[in-house]
Amino acid sequence: MKKRRIIHNMVCIGIALFLAGCGPRGNSEAEESSTMPYRQEIVAERLNVPWAIDFSPDGRIFFTERPGTIRVIERGNLIGKDNC
Repeated sequence: MKKRRIIHNMVCIGIALFLAGCGPRGNSEAEESSTMPYRQEIVAERLNVPWAIDFSPDGRIFFTERPGTIRVIERGNLIGKDNC
């Protein structure tokens, strides 16, 4: 019985350590962006769970939403579902 309790405690500690390592690292986006050669830019809002993204040679951005719709961003404007 004592051996079983020790194993249980070790498993719980292992899970706790694993989950602690899954948390966010650092506490500010500015810290990340200063070390990365990229910057974050919002190109569209009010989307229905964007799923995949692709860029065309002419500058358009194609992306899918989880329900299966394909959307396009052209010259900074989100093209409506009726225009796709």
